Amino acid sequence: MEDRSAVVATPAARPQSGRASPRGGSDGTPPAWVWPFLVYVPLEAWRDLLARDLPALLHAEGVAPRLPAGTLVAVGVAAVAAGALAEAAFYGMLWGARGVRLPFRATALAALELTLFEALAQRWLERLDPASRSAPIAALFVGARACWPGQVAPSTAAAAFGSFGLFTLARIGLFASVQARALARPFREAVTPIALAWIATHVAQVWVLQLLAGQHPRG
Repeated sequence: MEDRSAVVATPAARPQSGRASPRGGSDGTPPAWVWPFLVYVPLEAWRDLLARDLPALLHAEGVAPRLPAGTLVAVGVAAVAAGALAEAAFYGMLWGARGVRLPFRATALAALELTLFEALAQRWLERLDPASRSAPIAALFVGARACWPGQVAPSTAAAAFGSFGLFTLARIGLFASVQARALARPFREAVTPIALAWIATHVAQVWVLQLLAGQHPRG
């Protein structure tokens, strides 16, 4: 008789879906049961921050809002969430152009969570006296804006880059780590586009601020 060996079919590797499973994913996706908490924490932090600061800011600027304060706060919170979704979509397209699929929902969640660094920075600045001895220490974490009297930037370039500090470096590094783990790529390969995007967007911010101030943008 002819001896026939069994052939075992091995399924082709499939890209990570980025969906939250009950136990979490190998690409760093958190378990499904913890998602509501992870989404709630940053959104609640921003809601509380905006509810406290937005009315005072509008009053200081002499702006009379046409919408109730609660509605304005909700719009601000929605803008934070939309920013995280847009950031995830941007990096998804960036990696997609290289033929690599970045898990969208896990990336968007990471981007949203990392906005807590800026919320914490704003809380710190609220309680900080720029003339105090602790201001230079705070500037290491939240940027040179910690030393500005009245938190007024001395120039458009300062306004754009005044938030650069250890919090910014931590956010870039952690976001790169999330993407590197999800894609099984080296950290340096993930951090490079994130760092370049941060620089590019803040250079563009300088130009926009100069245009709004009636100045001619210069490199």
